[in-house]
Amino acid sequence: MSESELNSLLLNVFKNRAEVKNAAQILKDYCRNRFAKPSSVDPIQFAEINLLLLKLANNEGFEILEFSPLSPLGTSSIHKTINQNNIVSALRRVEVVSDITNVMALEISKRIKENSSIDKIDLAASHRLTRGQGFDNREYTAHFKVIGMVSSWKDKGKFKGEEDALIKHITTYVKMFKDVYQIPIKELELNLNVLSNIDNIDFNKFVERVSNCIEGLSVNVVLIENSNNYYSNIKFGIKLKSMDYPIIDGGFVNWVSTFTQNKKRRLLISGIGTELMYKMHFKPD
Repeated sequence: MSESELNSLLLNVFKNRAEVKNAAQILKDYCRNRFAKPSSVDPIQFAEINLLLLKLANNEGFEILEFSPLSPLGTSSIHKTINQNNIVSALRRVEVVSDITNVMALEISKRIKENSSIDKIDLAASHRLTRGQGFDNREYTAHFKVIGMVSSWKDKGKFKGEEDALIKHITTYVKMFKDVYQIPIKELELNLNVLSNIDNIDFNKFVERVSNCIEGLSVNVVLIENSNNYYSNIKFGIKLKSMDYPIIDGGFVNWVSTFTQNKKRRLLISGIGTELMYKMHFKPD
């Protein structure tokens, strides 16, 4: 069955299912379906905080975009690290966005295809994500807001582009903590998971520059023999020292080089859980 034939069949199936539901059933579904429940954040206060974060990212050189709530079917699972069953698939060959950095990688790849001379691109976006898997933590919900940031560039050699991009992301997030959330730098911790066999770089100088990019920032470096299936070379996380897990996560991936079939293209992705931060009551004065 072709995609168009399958789409027509499913459209008819769901149309028929919707037609036999009554108002009481729809209300019952709204009350019990975790995907349909509204967020618990104060929308005005949360939007004000979000605006400050986006303005800060824009001042740091990131172009801010507003993306569709949908992306092409397979946007996340194409990289073989995410199960499609954990994504809310939809009709018309789309899925509900589950990771905004995947979509930003597509936008960057589109721009490169249209103009191959483009060198550096820095994008940021605030987006409400939806994920299909269940969570035990009550603070984790089926849909939640994040700010994602991505940087892509042509390989400069000796890991110079990677170094610059990583420092740009880290410094931007630290400024968010300090200037928007009013959290002192001394309360933050940067964790770097680094492949011990990265070729063609002065490893010690690289770690030293990243570690010293922000005065007073606590940095932990862990050498690993193998990358996970998601990030390559380096993964980073930023957390409050009082927390058990990072509120910011990022690393290098090969998505743009895969989409554009250009091995010289590099990509750093990262994100901050802005809704989780809000729920933890880290609010500006």
